Amino acid sequence: MSLSSKHDACRGTGTGCHRRACKTKRNDFMKRIFAALLSLCLLFPPLVQGRDPTLFDELRQTLRAHTDKAPATAQIETGFSPDGDAERLVLKIINSSAQSLRLAAYSFTSPKVVQALIHARRRGVDVLVVADDSNIKSKSGSAALNLLVNADIQARLNGEYAIHHDKYIIADGRHVQTGSFNYSKAAANSNSENVIVIWNNPELAQSYLRHWSSRFEAGRPYRSPY
Repeated sequence: MSLSSKHDACRGTGTGCHRRACKTKRNDFMKRIFAALLSLCLLFPPLVQGRDPTLFDELRQTLRAHTDKAPATAQIETGFSPDGDAERLVLKIINSSAQSLRLAAYSFTSPKVVQALIHARRRGVDVLVVADDSNIKSKSGSAALNLLVNADIQARLNGEYAIHHDKYIIADGRHVQTGSFNYSKAAANSNSENVIVIWNNPELAQSYLRHWSSRFEAGRPYRSPY
């Protein structure tokens, strides 16, 4: 097709072509603005965090949700608390999930973990949680569970044992995070804790998934009072 023919073909739908071009440019512009804001948050966190801590956390989590990726090969990563590596690794496996997340918890009160799970649900990941039933006795535990179920994440409470002391995540049926780390602020900032993530080990993941399924099935659904 000649240049004049292409021009003639587009001329009949010139308005549509123009609109599509404008929309593409507008989307590219918004992406650049968003990237600039995220860069500002990462480079000057005290400035942004001091003005609006919630906005800072939202922007930082959004950035990590787009940049955290699971490795393509079998690998093992470790992290420790309270130096920050343990929580960072927990958030990494949540952020890198593409299909499913299965979480088992004893203490479940971490705002950052809750936020990461909600972000995962919003991008289409199937998220299910089972936790010890003692969480409903604390204000922070109930608040975390309310946020989950109100974001369309099914959570169940297991009271079949002295304590449901499991602490692990299975992502996409092939990655496993485990260790001593409770999903709480104390585990991230005060306690001496460890986290290990075993990437791309489907056989191990299936073993954990069978255990998780038995605990989830034995739990009772948590329902938000509002």
